[in-house]
Amino acid sequence: AHLTPGGKRVPWQWVLQARVDGAWRSVILPGTAREYTLADGFGNADAVSLIAVDRVGGESAPAVIVQATDF
Repeated sequence: AHLTPGGKRVPWQWVLQARVDGAWRSVILPGTAREYTLADGFGNADAVSLIAVDRVGGESAPAVIVQATDF
């Protein structure tokens, strides 16, 4: 996953969440991180959410990617 701030401010932390087998797993990353490889239990994720967090706990709107399913 590539982590890119939407504005000029650098986030304090990133919250990266992935849904695997119906359960959400989370990783907290430093705001300076710019990429993260989904591995170690995240490999079969069908949805991924990324939130930027500032130093006082303010959160951005989540950026969400959901894997398409066959109907």
